[in-house]
Amino acid sequence: MKAVIYYEGPSEREMINQLLYKSSQVIIHTEDYKEFLDAPINQHCILFYDCKADGNVFPSIAKTPYYYKNDEQIIIIRDLETTDCFILLKDELNDYCPKLPEARTKPIFAKYTLEHVYLADLDIFKQVFRLTYRRKTGKEIPDNERFEKLIDNLDPIKPDLKGIFRAYGIAFHKPAIAHEFFARFDFQNSNHPYFIRLVKSLHKLLHEAENGVGS
Repeated sequence: MKAVIYYEGPSEREMINQLLYKSSQVIIHTEDYKEFLDAPINQHCILFYDCKADGNVFPSIAKTPYYYKNDEQIIIIRDLETTDCFILLKDELNDYCPKLPEARTKPIFAKYTLEHVYLADLDIFKQVFRLTYRRKTGKEIPDNERFEKLIDNLDPIKPDLKGIFRAYGIAFHKPAIAHEFFARFDFQNSNHPYFIRLVKSLHKLLHEAENGVGS
């Protein structure tokens, strides 16, 4: 079984890498279309397509129909960003790609930005923040009460996680934070809707790989 994953950038790739690493290590990962094309039909293989930005995701899908002409599963990872709601974003996808095979297409949209999903486990986010601060400064955060208050006051709709980093004078390196967070995250047992959709979208591929089906 084969799948094509279109994603915004390195943070999303870190997330998928960690999910696949924890779920199965017998799936081929490639960014090379020829390698993907030449992989036997009974070989589990995922083609990663880095779209470089949220605005490039749908145009990238539209211009590469040959990537998914042979019954490949299509997974689309994008954020709302400036779009008002998921329905409008789905309409935008349909406008760009009206011939996309709906039965094989799994869009996975995060609210506004990927960082919103860190609210799924704020304890892990706190660990990652403390680790990042310690690596940067060589010290523990000086005022834990202030830190906890900043966490408690996060807007659940548009959480300003970057603002917490700014408050402590350290940079928010998105791929590095994504790596540390998702390396600790329990995808399979999360009840967050985003991760339920993400795991479900890859379930068949992962299940077959884990059980040696088709290999």
